[in-house]
Amino acid sequence: DANTLDDYEESTWPPTDGSGAALSLTVTNATFIKIGSLVFARADITYPVTADASAAVIAGFPFTNAAINVCACSTNSGISVIGFLNAGATTMALLNAITNAAITNVQMSASNLRFSAVFSV
Repeated sequence: DANTLDDYEESTWPPTDGSGAALSLTVTNATFIKIGSLVFARADITYPVTADASAAVIAGFPFTNAAINVCACSTNSGISVIGFLNAGATTMALLNAITNAAITNVQMSASNLRFSAVFSV
């Protein structure tokens, strides 16, 4: 019946650089749980040292996001970061939580990013 849980999945996923700069991110603890149409994803990512000024984007989410979502992020970059999950995509843009401006790869250079995202598919 409609109240039966028949869609549960738990696994790891491979976050990648979606900025176009082909950065090699160091990823640990990238896991997700999907329950029906709701996905909980998390990751711990370390950016390489870079001078690339492209907008920082995390790609490779395990499912396509159904609607725009914002997620909690923490970083040691000195910038207040929020993650903006793009609707109809498997990417998350990083934005400055104070100015709402895109964060660049050079601003994340040698920094650690941790986040938890909840989104629907």
